Amino acid sequence: MQMDTTARFGYRDFIKLCRVTDPENWEDCFSVRGDGVYVREHQGILTPAEREAISEHPTGNLKEPALPFPCSLVQFQVFLERQRLYPYVDPFDMLEWALARSSPPSASAKSASGSAVVQETLLVLVATLCDYKGIDHKERGAARRIAKMTEEFGVPVSDDTVRRVLERIPNALENRQK
Repeated sequence: MQMDTTARFGYRDFIKLCRVTDPENWEDCFSVRGDGVYVREHQGILTPAEREAISEHPTGNLKEPALPFPCSLVQFQVFLERQRLYPYVDPFDMLEWALARSSPPSASAKSASGSAVVQETLLVLVATLCDYKGIDHKERGAARRIAKMTEEFGVPVSDDTVRRVLERIPNALENRQK
């Protein structure tokens, strides 16, 4: 599966992933609205340093969302890092969200990987049949013996073609034995 890197986060996603229970007063300094997450102006008594810390905003304009919706996965990540909010995102919820937006491999990718598995399986079968017939597929002359057998069977295959197939057997066996 491949993650859809163009996936967008919206209000609903943010509420779920960040477990927001009070959108108007989330974590005492944010307001989560339909168009984004805003940094709230804190009304309590604060020192200038405290006010500066809770008023951090990417543009400095508190009338704009610090994280606009919809946003990209990268924007969401940057926002979480900047505001130190990673603990609010449940990793299992995030995984579920990502999987829901994942796409299965394309038909061509499935076809390519499927044909590779089939080829590997056929190579293992050739190695097994060679062993059964007492032919060491790595031994000199093995290609010629097998080519002769294909002629006798009525479907001739050249020595060179058989040799190219036999050369691929060790990798196929190694992959299967892992």
